[in-house]
Amino acid sequence: MTGRLDLDLLRGAIDIHVHQAPSLFHRHNFVDCVRDAQEKGMRAVVLKSHHMMTTDRAADAMRQVDGIDVYGSITLNLVHGGINPFAVDHALRMGAKVVWMPTIDTVQQQKHFGQIGGYGSRQSVELPDFYLEAEPITLTKPGGELVPGLNHCLQLIKKYDAVLAVGHVSPEETLALVKAASAAGITKIVVDHPYLPFTELSDLEKQQELVDHGAILNYAFSMITPKWFSVAVPQLVENLKIIGPENIVLSSDLGQIHNPLPAEGLRSYVQILLEEGVTGDEIELMLSAKTANLLYSES
Repeated sequence: MTGRLDLDLLRGAIDIHVHQAPSLFHRHNFVDCVRDAQEKGMRAVVLKSHHMMTTDRAADAMRQVDGIDVYGSITLNLVHGGINPFAVDHALRMGAKVVWMPTIDTVQQQKHFGQIGGYGSRQSVELPDFYLEAEPITLTKPGGELVPGLNHCLQLIKKYDAVLAVGHVSPEETLALVKAASAAGITKIVVDHPYLPFTELSDLEKQQELVDHGAILNYAFSMITPKWFSVAVPQLVENLKIIGPENIVLSSDLGQIHNPLPAEGLRSYVQILLEEGVTGDEIELMLSAKTANLLYSES
């Protein structure tokens, strides 16, 4: 025990949403992200990339930094062929713990930022012209039926007891996916950063409906950071209490150069929540116990 509750709560914590370099966007190096988490006594991190499968760098990080578990993931953007069960199969065979549905290459992303492959003026890179001709990814057909290949992806996620993370899709697609995943027997379904505007999930009724169908909400620190600010802290905490800590996990969703290293950001987030009346037990539940349930079958 350090005498600092923020530091003590980070010991054994798990960050399931860590961005890092190499990346087309400006990110902190993946080893720096992992080392800072290890130095703060964290149990594990999950590395996420919009552009690459991260199982190889997770393995590399564990060779370089002792005393922390590092897990990879895959995000089903165009670089992986979109909704591609072959890519999911390979990722899960290689130890990925999280399968993210598409993020930067979706119809929803294009709707909010005017393009795929980035975040418009907020965070972008120069892209070849063929991006302008590419078909953005959607999870459902016009009638609401899941697109081909998605059911195969869900079957694989179920088989490997992996985490399904929803990605950057519309509220309608999110609900359809959560219902289908629950029907397929998937018990680890995470809806990330619901207050970021492009998710269109800030309404508590929408959040509660997703929880009622088996989803867990990821109240990520990114939602209250300067560049991506989307909800005031008092409102976040009020809604957290309404939805219930038992239905929420916490993560950083950091790794961007304009933010601190993810573990330090998470420490700051913990302290902010403590100052707003969230208890240490509630934070431990959302940051350690429930995240461990996602990654460790014995938890």
